[in-house]
Amino acid sequence: MLTRFRYRAMGMLEYPPADNDPARWLFLMQHHGLPTRLLDWSESALAAVFFAVADKPDTDGCLYILVPMALNEQKVKQRVLLAPTSSPCSEIMWASFKGSKMPPKIVAISTYASNDRLARQRGTFTVHGITDDLCNIVASNVLRSIVIPSTLKRGLLEALAHLGITRTSLFHDLDALAWEMREQYDIS
Repeated sequence: MLTRFRYRAMGMLEYPPADNDPARWLFLMQHHGLPTRLLDWSESALAAVFFAVADKPDTDGCLYILVPMALNEQKVKQRVLLAPTSSPCSEIMWASFKGSKMPPKIVAISTYASNDRLARQRGTFTVHGITDDLCNIVASNVLRSIVIPSTLKRGLLEALAHLGITRTSLFHDLDALAWEMREQYDIS
């Protein structure tokens, strides 16, 4: 699937990532909805709250707070954000493309704004190998969660909109604009 996406996307991108840059391809794929070994995070607290409350208005939301350098210290004994080209990140990313065995790691990586959506959302990622599960570290000093009651979601979305955090500001495309207008005019 990854190779097929790469070949088909080449004609749709003005400046496609290089063939030998799996990180940029995976960032692009993740942000356009394809499953990858990446999990999205935001360095913006306001964007993170938006994603926690934007969907499923009748269901409680959850805001997860990750301490990325603590994760890396726990998992790979390095208290830094790892570059996508460093080990074990690059091994996991290349394994995604080649269909080979994944290293059993989960690491937080530093990202570069390789597309507009990633920049607007202040997006970053954790890279996941097959056998390591983020849920295993919930009780540690690495990951915390805050439940947001469904009754607060609408008010939080309105407050975020007053601060300029909307679906359109974070996605900046016509689909997001149309979604916002359907919400604004209560069109199903």
